[in-house]
Amino acid sequence: MLKIVNSETIDKNDIEKIINLCSQFRDLENYSDVDWGNNPKCLLYKLLKTNIFGQNHGGLILLYDNNDIVHLSGFNRSEFHPEVFICGVRTLTRKDHRHKLYMSTYTVPAQTNHVLKLGGRMTIYCFDKNKSMYRIFTKNKFNLFLKNKINEFDIESIYKGLTPYEDPVYINYTVHNVLYKMLDNDFIFNWNLIKVPNV
Repeated sequence: MLKIVNSETIDKNDIEKIINLCSQFRDLENYSDVDWGNNPKCLLYKLLKTNIFGQNHGGLILLYDNNDIVHLSGFNRSEFHPEVFICGVRTLTRKDHRHKLYMSTYTVPAQTNHVLKLGGRMTIYCFDKNKSMYRIFTKNKFNLFLKNKINEFDIESIYKGLTPYEDPVYINYTVHNVLYKMLDNDFIFNWNLIKVPNV
């Protein structure tokens, strides 16, 4: 079952299930379930104590398997342009479900559809600089990882138009490589708003 929630609509059951999922990743500060109310970097703090995933700003995709959340991924309106959304934010998949490639089958389509409803005209996916996953995407080898016996889907419809930006950018106080997708071909984005200077 796929569910889209935001800061205003999430219920206690979902919060408990998110805590259960995050408990597998306690060593990662962004997902800590311990003292999350005093940790501005972690997912639950962002969700419940800020407006990043607020109703008019974005949300969180929750994927349930039976009674457990096995995958989650956020999306939010960027601070640098109201019509640009950052997707794949704080994505987390339960370790025994990673081979199921939920980003392709559920997350990307659901986030894109919701971003369109919120008036988004471009989506951005951030990758830590020099991480291998970014290199896989930009060398067009991601199809080797995105289609298997479990998942059958149209790669073209999901990833068509997903384009690497040639220079590193600065988003949320961090340098990233990014992939972007135009949802409105008439939209023109000024990359100088986020481009790392002197590149």
